[in-house]
Amino acid sequence: MSQELTAAEGELAILDIIEGRYFLGFWFVDAGRCDWFAAVWRDKDQPWRAMYRFRYAARAGKDGYKTVYALEGKSGEEDEQKLVAAMQMAGEMTAETHKSKLHFVEVRSDHVETVVGTLIAQPWAHLAGLAPGGTA
Repeated sequence: MSQELTAAEGELAILDIIEGRYFLGFWFVDAGRCDWFAAVWRDKDQPWRAMYRFRYAARAGKDGYKTVYALEGKSGEEDEQKLVAAMQMAGEMTAETHKSKLHFVEVRSDHVETVVGTLIAQPWAHLAGLAPGGTA
């Protein structure tokens, strides 16, 4: 049995990676003092979901902070495509605004090791010290 990548008690999780949760893919934009991250997934027999967040770095005595947004579709392929298109467009707009690059990694898996392993391989994921099957 694998361990799942979830937030510690009392922490705000923007996204839990749990066994059986099917992840289509992840998007990322490094915009300097902030970054943008997005994901599209669904739980078995549940609607497609997407989330994106902006993370702002701490500066001049102010704490950093995150803003998180979520969307929900239905179970069909059409809603999957709509959410993917929405995340792609939002990422492209963010990258263009900040004169940066949009990164995308396709996952298409519901296995924790595959999802975490795919993320660990991305230089932008900030998970380099985490082994698949571990916790963050």
